[in-house]
Order: sequence, then C-alpha cells, then structure tokens
Amino acid sequence: MNLLGRSCFDGDSALAIIREEHRTLRSVMHALEQLVREILTRHIDADLALIACMLYYIDDFPERCHQRITNLLPRKLKPH
Repeated sequence: MNLLGRSCFDGDSALAIIREEHRTLRSVMHALEQLVREILTRHIDADLALIACMLYYIDDFPERCHQRITNLLPRKLKPH
C-alpha cells in the first residue's frame, strides 16, 4: 500500500502510483527551494519545523515507501 492507501496489483497501477509520487516529491522539493529563496532574499525568519518536515519527507519517503512500489513493477519496466 502506498501513502494514498492504494494497493498495487499490476505494473500499470504501480507505474501510475510511482509517477504520482514523483510529482509529489518534485512539489515538495520546489516548495523547499522557494522557501529558502524567500528566507535569503527577504531576510525573514526561517520556519525550521517546516524545513525539517520537508527534508524528512525528501530523505525518508524514497527509502520507506517508494521502493516497495518500485519492487512491484514487472522486470521489463524496472530501470536497469
């Protein structure tokens, strides 16, 4: 089951979930980049709790959740 509570039974659904999760990860990374840019250019106080959560997600998600779904892909779809 992925973070959205979906089960993966075939390569097509696993691939769709992986694409969706990649979009989510890109969004978090983009938001972090924008946040850091604003902190540096506007000299505002950093929300360290928010930054910590974003970094945790970026670091933890691929290892804990994403790899299990990747393992469900048929061999021909897995990256070499």
